[in-house]
This record gives sequence, C-alpha cells and structure tokens, in this order.
Amino acid sequence: MNKYSFQTMLGFEQLYTNNKTINFYEKLFSSLDLSGVTEFPHKSEEPTKHEGRKPISRHNIFRSFLVMKTQRFAQVSQLIDYLENNIAVALVCGFEGGRIPGKDVFYDFLRDVPQSELENILTANTLAMLDLDLVDLKNLITDSTPIFANTKLNNPKYFTKNKFSKTNNPVASPNCRLGIHSASNDSNNKNYKFFWGYKDHILLDAKYGLPVFNLTMTADTHDVKAGEELVKQADSYIVFNNRVKNLICDKAYDSNPFYEFIKKTLGANVIAPLKSNSKTTLFNDSVPVCEAGLSMHRCGRIYRESGIRFKFSCPFRNSKSKSCPCNHPAFQKNVKYKGCIKYMCLKAANLRNCTDRDSPSFKSLYSKRSAIERYNARFKFMENEKAFLHSKKSISTIVSISHICSQLIAIVSAKNHALEFVRSLAGIKRVA
Repeated sequence: MNKYSFQTMLGFEQLYTNNKTINFYEKLFSSLDLSGVTEFPHKSEEPTKHEGRKPISRHNIFRSFLVMKTQRFAQVSQLIDYLENNIAVALVCGFEGGRIPGKDVFYDFLRDVPQSELENILTANTLAMLDLDLVDLKNLITDSTPIFANTKLNNPKYFTKNKFSKTNNPVASPNCRLGIHSASNDSNNKNYKFFWGYKDHILLDAKYGLPVFNLTMTADTHDVKAGEELVKQADSYIVFNNRVKNLICDKAYDSNPFYEFIKKTLGANVIAPLKSNSKTTLFNDSVPVCEAGLSMHRCGRIYRESGIRFKFSCPFRNSKSKSCPCNHPAFQKNVKYKGCIKYMCLKAANLRNCTDRDSPSFKSLYSKRSAIERYNARFKFMENEKAFLHSKKSISTIVSISHICSQLIAIVSAKNHALEFVRSLAGIKRVA
C-alpha cells in the first residue's frame, strides 16, 4: 500500500488541502463538458493477444491541466508536485487512490489529443455562456498575442549576428517561425521586436471580454490571413447565424479583402482604423471641376450601403475674394459659404473606404477593443507567453486549455451569482 492510498483510507486527504480549493475545483469540473473528448483512444483496431495495463483517462489528464492553469504553473513537473502534495485535488481530478501518472503521460496527451476535440469544448462553453447571458456575439473582437518559442535564440543575452535570420531556424523548435511584435501601444513611438515562436489569434466577445474561439499559428502568418481562418473555423463550430454585427480589430486587419470576407461570411462590419501608411485614393485624381475649370474642394460626405455620396464646393468658398473667375451667380450670394456645389457618388467604393471613422458610433465601438488588451494580460498571467514545449501541436493544446479555463471561470461565477468575478480567478476562488 502506497502513502497516497493509506492517507485516503484514513481520510487524511482533507488535511492537506483547503476546503475552499476543493469546492472550487468541484464546481469548475462540474461545469466542464468532456463528452467531446475521447477518454480511452484506441491506437489500433486490430485485436491483440495480450491485454496491457489499464490506460490513463484523458479526462483526468485534462482536469489536471485545468489545475495547472488555475495555479499558474509553468511546468508539468510543478503540476505533478502539487497533485502529490494535495491528494484531495488529485482525487477530484479522477485519479484513483491519488496515484499520479508520470510526466510522459501528460506530454503524450498534449501531443496526441486532437485539436478538434478541444474546439468542441470551446464551442460547448461558448453556447453555455450564451445561455447564461455572458456573451451576446453581437460585437466580437479579434487580436493576436505572441508566444515565444523555447529556444536560446529568444534569449536577449545570447549574442550572435544572425540569430534573427530566416535561414537560422531553431533546432530545438523546428516548427516555430520568425515573427515581429510591437512592444508598445504608443502609435507614435513603436518599439518592434523580432522573436521566434507562434501567435495565438483569439476571438473575444465584447460584453464581458470573454473568449469565444482561438487559433494558434506560426509567428510569420499575417494577421489578415489568420483572422480569416479564425472566423471561418469559429463559424463552422459555433454557427453564428448572422448574430454578429461588428468585428472590432486594430489596424493590422485594415485590408479590403478582409472587410469583404467578414461581410460575406458573417454579414458583419469591420471596425478598424486606417493604417498609418495607407495610400488609399477614392477618386484617382478625378475630382469635379467648376465652370471656371478649377478643381473643387471636398467638403462633406454621406455613407450609404451602396457607396459614398461626396459633396464638393467652390475652391474660393472660404476666400475673402468678392469675384468669381466665371461670375457664377451662386458666388454673389451674401452667405457664409458661397460658390457652386457639386456631388459625386462612388457606388463602386470598397467596404474599407465606406467606413466612417470620424462618426461617434465608430469611436464608441472601437473603444471596446481595450477589452482584448486586458484579456491578453490575463492570458500572460497564466504563464502562456513563454512556451515550455517544443512541438507546435503541444503548444496549441496548452493554449486552448488556457482559454477553456477562462471560460469555465466565467461560467462558475455566473452560476454562483457572482458576475463581478467573471474575469477574476482569485475572486471566484474565494467565493466558490
């Protein structure tokens, strides 16, 4: 008899763990739907002559990783030490007699579990949050956050000339790619840094700032391409059914093909500012001219679904001159804005140009994008910024589990009538 079964037999497991901690994990796991995860996968369908040892349940391993994220452990070894010292938590996870498997079992789970099963859990949690009125899916936010690969090339104290060369791919993490991220939100003083790794692309609901879906890709994938794939996969699992009205994102997604893709796929509008280096020209140097042959000045616009209706006025509109080159009768009127007026309709204007970024509605919607910055901070708080694994598949799995953990915290808070803790891990631990 080992020490764990001896403690369990005597009922001493309660002495090693706080009752609030046990209650928290019981409520967390009761809100978790693992029906989409295969508990005992068969590696081969062919019958075998000899029966091996009893396999470890993937459901138990999955619950263990939720414990790892709620305790903010960066390594699997830390998780195993915690479970060995807190037998009650190990029993709640499903390990009989408190017997904790070796760390290779945990690494095999991260490598072998299908990503589709994790996406099924994300979808089930999203629908549960929809029933609890935690999300409404009307305004979604998307953004990406960097995940640094476990390689010496990301170490600032590793000095070599070509450590950020595309041809110098890390040996320990062959699947990672060279990317760039901004280390500052100041638009006037951007501090860009190169790194080897991946990017996690997240779809967030703007109501409470809760995750809906995620996709982990290499760091060299453009945000527009990753955003299209993210929305496509999210719609295939969740089926938005035209519930999404606006997709809020930063200027990295300011591309007309992305606007058209979102309009076609979700029927939603993209709320994104123009890029600082944008060279968009609406008229291709073909503006109306007045009767005197002078180019008129643009002085107003009206946004419509069919395009934009622009208003042009006389170039001498605000001048102190009292004469017009062609003696136009409208110029002689004693009004504040004098001169002739013409209109031009751009029915073929693309969706990117049809967005009125000076309107109060646009500014109000775009201000909701700060929710994803706060969520990224909580995501990094769970020790996700620096990968401790080398395989892209394993990193994608542990990142998805982090988002599932955030969803479950919100669901438990709503069920306990503690909406003030939907985004607070420490808060829901105290009241659970």
